[in-house]
Formats: sequence, structure tokens, C-alpha cells
Amino acid sequence: MRNFIYNLLILLVLPISILCSQQNFWVKLNSPTTQPLKRVFFIDSLYGWCVGDSGTIVHTTNGGLTWTLQNSKVYSYLAEVYFKDRNNGFIFGWEFSSFYGTYILKTTNGGNTWDTTRYWQNDVYLKTIYFHDALTGYMAGFPANIMKTTDGGNSWVQCQIDSALVSNFPVNKISFYNRQFGMACGGVMDIAGVVWITTNYGSSWTPHILAPEPLYGIKFFDSLNILCVGGDFEYGPSFIRTSDAGANWSYRTLGIIGLATALSFRTMQEGWVPLYSVLKFLRTTDYGVNWEEIDSPDSANVSDVFFVNDRVGFFVGDNGVIYKFNPPVGIHNKTNELPVSFNLYQNFPNPFNSSTTLSYTIPEPASIEIKLYNILGQEIMTLVSGMLNPGNYFYNLNVDNLPSGIYICNMKYTSLTTSNQKGTKSIKLTIIK
Repeated sequence: MRNFIYNLLILLVLPISILCSQQNFWVKLNSPTTQPLKRVFFIDSLYGWCVGDSGTIVHTTNGGLTWTLQNSKVYSYLAEVYFKDRNNGFIFGWEFSSFYGTYILKTTNGGNTWDTTRYWQNDVYLKTIYFHDALTGYMAGFPANIMKTTDGGNSWVQCQIDSALVSNFPVNKISFYNRQFGMACGGVMDIAGVVWITTNYGSSWTPHILAPEPLYGIKFFDSLNILCVGGDFEYGPSFIRTSDAGANWSYRTLGIIGLATALSFRTMQEGWVPLYSVLKFLRTTDYGVNWEEIDSPDSANVSDVFFVNDRVGFFVGDNGVIYKFNPPVGIHNKTNELPVSFNLYQNFPNPFNSSTTLSYTIPEPASIEIKLYNILGQEIMTLVSGMLNPGNYFYNLNVDNLPSGIYICNMKYTSLTTSNQKGTKSIKLTIIK
């Protein structure tokens, strides 16, 4: 009877694995424009905005089912969109005719109306903005003047940058792990890729030249492990990674063509990078260690990708295209094949500060028990306990209540089929606070 149930499970799972390629997860939405769209931002699974050429703003309040055009009152190239909540947002527009510089578009009613002001300095092109809350935020661009506001964007002051070596290099992206620790990335093509680091709440930033090409995206896995993506048209995408909060970095390229224009993670493990001009994505399922090329659906030329959560994401591109990531119900962290053996893989990141992800595989119906122990062998907690079907599983472990130290994670496996396979797997975890 158990063999029959197991074989039935295989037959049920395999067709799903065959049909659900990553390309098929993307669904084309009706767009109200044919203008190239450059950036997409969602504040939650329902409310989102896309911006692009000729002052184009499109907005949805129902998760992309319908989109409406909003009146930007400008005809500039719109380079960035960011919302603090459903009502309060900013857009940066670049002007090259009546003057050379940036328009700052601000709304307090979800974009029904936009107030437009010129940035007070000519020849400055703002590219990125980030807010901690309703009042405190940062913006930057070209040249690398990182600005801070503490009144919701009504006024801005320039932050200190510790070196003049890269003073004119563009800042492409700002992100923070917490209020104290943040990073910006950017650079100049064929000259240098730069990361700016702050550890004092954005008051001052220290630049580090880390790559030969610009960087465009940042991902904090925790306070120690950070990934940045960049590159150029000629040499293709490149990545830099640190496991010690930026004290040391490793650099690598993939040897493929395409400009990596953005970075967004669907889950802690799975990230997507659009390769503009070559009609492809890069996708990772192991925290950015390895990447695969995936053709964009309908040969769309993708500019930006944004995931709200593991079930909802969007990308935009040329000709006004908007696609939504919408995997079939019941598919989570899927791979194309069932595992052939049980295993508990090394957690990532490791060492870590407050949270880490465990991954484990089950080749057949089995009873599973995963527990955490301290270095003395004392049981700390039970993470997983019960009967599970074949598949690839992930567990997000939060250790805010545990002190620094070395811990052991142990997995016990007992097959529920006639194979009667049993076994244990253990890994060592290191918490640093």
C-alpha cells in the first residue's frame, strides 16, 4: 500500500514539474502605454507604480488587474519611483531641454496629483531614494552627493563622503540593513564599481572601489552577508559578495553578455536579475552563488524587476510591457526534479546575526525531526517534526533570543516506504552578534 501511495505521489508531482517552467510563471498584463517603462515599485501586493519615458506613470490598486495613467505634468525621462506608503511617494525625472538636471515629483495622495519641483542644482541626476519611515530618508545620483532628510523630504542636507577619489561617480542604489548600517553602490563604466558604506546612521559614507564596472543592486542577507550586482554591455553581469559586513569582498563575472540593471529576491534564496538588451533574466536559487540564464517571456526587453513577496512580483520593459509573476497554487521553492537522497545542507548565511535559512531534501515520504543543540549537546529547540512528502524544503531560523556561539543542527530521517531507510545529518551553525 505504501509503495502504491509513493508511486501515486510521483505521478502527481512530475507533471507539475514539467509544466511549470520559470518562463510560464510570468503573465502579461494589459498596459495603458507603449512608452518604455524603466522602473516598477510596489508598496504591497495591490498598490504599485511604473515609470518610464516621456513622463509616463502607470498605477494599479488591484495587484495589476487594471492599470491607469497618472498625469506627471512633465515629459521628462522618469528614472526612479519610490513610495513610503500608499499615499506618499517620489519620482525622479531627468530633463535635457529647458534645463539640465532633475525634477522631483512628490505626491501625498497616491499619485492622483503630483507636485513638481526642480532640484536646486543643475547637472545633478538623482537615481535612487530610500526611506526608513515617514520622516527619515536618503537620495543620491550623479555626481555622488548622498542627501538625507529628517522631515519627510521637505528639506535635504548633504551627507559627508570620506574620500574625494570617487566624488563624481554616480550612485545607482541605496539600501540599509538597519538605521545605522547602510550601503550605496554605483560607479562608472570601464572605470570602477564602487560601494559606499555608512555605519553611523548615514552621517558619513566611506567609498570602496571593488569592481571594474558599475554596480546596480544590493541585497542584505543579514548584517554580515551582502551581495551586489553590476556589469556592463561588453563584459556582462558581475557580482561582488562579502561575508564580514564589507571588510572584505570577492568579485566574479559569468562570462555572458547583457547589462544587469536591477536585483530583486523572491525568497531569501531565489533572486532575479534582468539582463537588458539580450532579452533574458539571471536567476539564482542559492543566495547568488550560482546563476542560470532564463529567456524573458515573449522576448520582452526587461528593465526592472520587483518582488513584493514569494508569490507576487512584477517586471517592466520596452513597449510598455508589464508582467506579473504568478506561480501555480501549491508550488513553493520548486526544483525540476525530486531529490534522490535525504540531506540537510549547510545553512546560509553562516556565520549569521539574527536569521538564517536551512534547506533539506526528502526523496520519499518520511518522518522528519530537525532539532537545534548548543555546543554542549543540550537541546535548544525543535525546528521541524512530522511526516513530509518528497520534495525540497526550506526553514527560516530566527535566533534573536540566542547568544553568540556555535550550535549544532541535527536532522533525523525515517522512511515511510518499504525501503525503511533511516539516517541522520548534522551541520554546524555560528551565531555572531
